[in-house]
Amino acid sequence: MLKNRTSLLSSFVLIFALLSLCGCAKSEKTAPEAPAELSQPLLPPAEQPGIDAKVVLPPPQPAEVQEVVKRLYGDALTVESSSCIVGDFNGDGFQDIAIIARPAAGKLAAINSEVANWILEDPQQIPLLDPTKAVQPFPPAPPPVQVELTDSLLVVVHGYGQDGWRNPQAIQTYLLKNAVGKNLSRQTAQEYLNNTKSAKQRLLLRGDVIRGSLDGKPGFLYYSGAKYIWQAAE
Repeated sequence: MLKNRTSLLSSFVLIFALLSLCGCAKSEKTAPEAPAELSQPLLPPAEQPGIDAKVVLPPPQPAEVQEVVKRLYGDALTVESSSCIVGDFNGDGFQDIAIIARPAAGKLAAINSEVANWILEDPQQIPLLDPTKAVQPFPPAPPPVQVELTDSLLVVVHGYGQDGWRNPQAIQTYLLKNAVGKNLSRQTAQEYLNNTKSAKQRLLLRGDVIRGSLDGKPGFLYYSGAKYIWQAAE
C-alpha cells in the first residue's frame, strides 16, 4: 500500500515538473525583431515630453558662434563667416545650428583623425534614400573623407534641451565636406513638402532641411536619422 502511494506521488511530481517546463518555454518566446527604419518622423515639439514649443531663442551672436566651435573643435577650425543657419535639423525639437568654417593651419591631422569627437562626412557621397520605401537596408559605407586645407566646411551642432546648441551638453556634431554652397537657408519639412511635386523627392523627413546651390545646382541637405545627405532638386 505504501509502495503504491509513493508511486502515485512520484507521478504527480513528474507531471507538475513537465507542466512547469512547458510554461517556461512559452514565456521565453519572443517576437521577431522588426527591420530597422532609416527615416522616421519624430513627434513635433508640442507633443514631445519635456519640450516647450513656445520657447523662442534669440538669434545667434558672432561671439556665441565662435564659442561653440571652440568648445567642440578646439583650435582645429576657424569660423569663416558670422552668418549661420539655425533650425531643428534632426527633428528632436531642440534648436541646432549650421556654421561655415575652415581648417586651421597645421590641424589637418586632428580634423581627419579616426578618433575625433566629430562625425566627418561628405553628404554628396552618401547614397540617396528611396522615398517610396519606409524600411530599407543601410547603404554600404562610403570611402573615408579627407579634409584639405582649402576646404570650406559646414559644422552642424545638434542641440540639447531648451537651450539647444548653446547647451554645454550639446556635443553631437557633424563636420561636412562639399556641403557649403550659395544662398544657404533653412526650410521646414512642411514647407519642403508643400513645394515638392516630384514623388521621387517627397522624403519622409525628420526635421528641417538646408536649401542652397552647390556647383551651380540647386538642392537641399537633410538628415536621414544617421547621416546628412545632399539631394539635387529636380
